Amino acid sequence: MKIRAALSSLHWLWILAVTLLVLVLISASVFLSIAIYAASEAMLGNIPTQAEIATFSEVFGRVFGSLTSVALTLFATTWLALRLRAAPRLHGLIIGLLVAAATLVSDALLSPPTAPDEWVAIALTILAGWLGGGWGGLILTNREAVYRTSQALKGADRKAAVQAIGEQLAGPAIELVALVNNAGELEAGTSWRSPHLAKLPASIGPLPAGLETFSVARPADLPWRSHLLILLSAGQALLVASRQQDGFSRADIQNYLTIAEQLGLSLENLKLIEQARETGIMQERQRLAGEIHDVLTQGFISIVTKLEMAEEKLDKSPGDVQPLLDQARQVARDNLAAARQMTWALRPDLQSGETLAAAIDKMTRHWSGQNGIPASFTVTGSSQSLHPDIETALLRTAREALNNIRKHARASQVALTLTYLDSLVALDVRDNGRGFQPESLPAASVAGGFGLPSVREQAERLGGELTIESEPGQGTTIAVSIPVR
Repeated sequence: MKIRAALSSLHWLWILAVTLLVLVLISASVFLSIAIYAASEAMLGNIPTQAEIATFSEVFGRVFGSLTSVALTLFATTWLALRLRAAPRLHGLIIGLLVAAATLVSDALLSPPTAPDEWVAIALTILAGWLGGGWGGLILTNREAVYRTSQALKGADRKAAVQAIGEQLAGPAIELVALVNNAGELEAGTSWRSPHLAKLPASIGPLPAGLETFSVARPADLPWRSHLLILLSAGQALLVASRQQDGFSRADIQNYLTIAEQLGLSLENLKLIEQARETGIMQERQRLAGEIHDVLTQGFISIVTKLEMAEEKLDKSPGDVQPLLDQARQVARDNLAAARQMTWALRPDLQSGETLAAAIDKMTRHWSGQNGIPASFTVTGSSQSLHPDIETALLRTAREALNNIRKHARASQVALTLTYLDSLVALDVRDNGRGFQPESLPAASVAGGFGLPSVREQAERLGGELTIESEPGQGTTIAVSIPVR
C-alpha cells in the first residue's frame, strides 16, 4: 500500500522533462569542451587530427562528463523537490536512475565496453539524484517549520509565542527556549523545555557585553553544552539551548534570527496594546467622572435645594411644599435611572461563551426597552472569531452610539447592522433623529468628551476607521470598520 501510494504521488512529466534537460546539458557541455579544445589547438598552430580529438573526447569526457552529470543531477533534483513539494527523495532517485541509464546506454553504444571508472560515475549519478531529492526535502521541511512558527506567533502572548518556537522550530537536540533579561535571568513562566532537562536554572549569567544581534556560547556551568542568544530589545533576549556542543548550524541560526525578529515585533505590539489598554482605562475613568459630576452630582444638589426650599415653606406656605417634594422625588428617580444606566454600561459586555452578535443584540434590546424607542439588530455575512480588542471596540461603538441617540437624537427608529467580510468586520448604527454637524464633535482630549472621538481613536489603533454621516434633520449613521487579519 505504501509503495502504491508513493508511486501515485509521482509527477512523471516533470521527471521526464528534468531528465531530458540534464542529458541535453551534459551533452552540450561535453561537445562545447571538445570544441574549445580543437579551437585552442588550432590557434596554436597544431590542428588536431580526428584520432587526437577522439582520444581527448574519451579521456576528458570520462572525467568532465562524469562530474557534470553528478553536479547537474544534484542541482536538478534539488530544484524539482522544491518545485513539487512531494516525495522529494523518490523523485530524485528516479531521475538519477534515468540519467545513469541513459549514460550507460550512450557509453555502451559509443565506446564499449564500459570501464570501471564509468560504473563509478553511474553509481555517483544515482546517489546524486537521491541526495539532491533529500536535500530539497530538508529545505522544504525547514521552510515549513519556520512558516508554522511564524503563523503561531500571530496574536500570541509571551508564553504562547515561546511555546510555539519550542514546539514548531526546535530540533531534537534543543533543551530549552526562553526569554532572558540583561542579567541573564530566565522567565520561567514563559519558557519551553524538553523532557530531558530536569532542572531549569534561574539565570545563565549576564548577557555578553556588546551583544548586537546574536552570539553562540559553550557554557561550562549550565545543564546544556551550547546555547544561542538573540537580542530582541535593549533589555531582553531569546535563549535557545542545545545538548550538543556544536548545536547550531548556519541554517538553524538563520531560522531563529528570522523568528526572533517577528517575536520582537510581537512583544513590542503586546507592550503597546497594554499601554493602549491602560490609556483606555484612564479615559473611561475620566468619562465616568464627568458623567457622575454632570448627572448624579447635579441631581443630588437639585434634590437638596428643593428639600431645603420645602423646609422653609413648611410653616409659612404648607400648600407650596408638595410640588417641591414631587420635583425632588422626580429628580431622585431620574438619578436612579442614570445610576442604573452607568452600572449597566460598566458590566462586562461579553459574558463567558457569549458571541459578539449576541452581546450587541442583548444591548440593543435592553436599550430599546429602557428608552421606549424601537431598535433592530441584523447580522450579515459568516460569523468569525475576532480578537478581543476588536470585539471591545465594536461593543463600545454600539454603546456610545446608543447613548448619544438617547441623549441627543430624539429618534423614533434605530437600526444596527453587524457585517462580516473576508478581511473586515463593520458595525453600522443608523437613526432617524434630528442629526447634527459632525464637524462640531469635540476632541477626545476635552474633559468629559470620551464619546465618539475616543471610539474613533480606538478603531484607528486597530487599523480601522470610524465615519459619521449626519445632517441636521436627516438622521445620523455611525459606521466603524476594522480589519480582522
